[in-house]
Amino acid sequence: MVRIFFLSLGMWFIFSGFKIGDKSPSKNINPAYRAYLKGLLSERYGDSQRALEEYLKAGKFDEESVSLQTRVAVQYIKLNKISKALPILKRLTQKEPVNLDAYLLLILVYSSQGKEGEASGVYEEMLSKLYKEKPGNLKVAESLAQFKFQKKDFNSALKIYETILKANPEYSDAYFWIGYIYEEEGQRQKAIEFWRQGLKFNPEHSDILNSLGYIYAEEGINLDEAEALIKKALEMEPDSPAYLDSLGWVYFKKGDYSKAKKYIEKAASLMKDPVILEHLGDVYYCSGNREQAKKIWEEALELQPENEVLEQKLKGENELCQD
Repeated sequence: MVRIFFLSLGMWFIFSGFKIGDKSPSKNINPAYRAYLKGLLSERYGDSQRALEEYLKAGKFDEESVSLQTRVAVQYIKLNKISKALPILKRLTQKEPVNLDAYLLLILVYSSQGKEGEASGVYEEMLSKLYKEKPGNLKVAESLAQFKFQKKDFNSALKIYETILKANPEYSDAYFWIGYIYEEEGQRQKAIEFWRQGLKFNPEHSDILNSLGYIYAEEGINLDEAEALIKKALEMEPDSPAYLDSLGWVYFKKGDYSKAKKYIEKAASLMKDPVILEHLGDVYYCSGNREQAKKIWEEALELQPENEVLEQKLKGENELCQD
């Protein structure tokens, strides 16, 4: 089974090195700087209300300080005055260069309110601006491409990865993701071509090894090579449910249901995934355990209710097994 990686705000570390915000209120504006220092001291001792009051005083003298406005927004958030923090953060996100502090705070506020759609939109806007501002930054480009991929905007993701590959022609991760996009779009031959190219530059890329082996199994071709590829991936990640399922699926395609059961049962014990469960049901069915197969397929269908193939299998409309 092909494995996909998912994004989270934990990827914040990738943006280190960007210039964020601006300097604190100018030291030659004594009242502002004095209030700013009092705010910092109050914040350090956990007095958010006092810190807010001091930052607001400083702001009267220095209204353009991004760092000061950011601290004001943070105190509003700490005091649970979100309605006052939001307009400040939204205004700060429109400044140039990209204000990561403001964007991340805005994302966290929306997330804490359960507004995942708004948080996702802000995250995409942030990545898009960063990509436009720093098109040569590999990690930013990858993050945006993966975000587009997860939204199933495959065309946009593909264009970004193609740009990455043009600048980094030996970057195996780009070959993996381009192949993955083609596989998702049903263009398996193109996927195979890119994964083969990726392995030329990085023969130890476990995800490419697994993906290529799995597609071979799905197509019923090169099964001995598929077995070798996936075993190599498992040497690097022996407890990967995706890789275990892939190897089991190769054995299933070879008609060795005993070995298939061994690996796919282990994969299912590690992760309840509809594809893995469907494969396990197929193995039980072809091993003669039809009742157990039905139970497993029903479990898979609960996880993926739109799966018409599973519905057909439950109705007995299938030709799964090797003669």
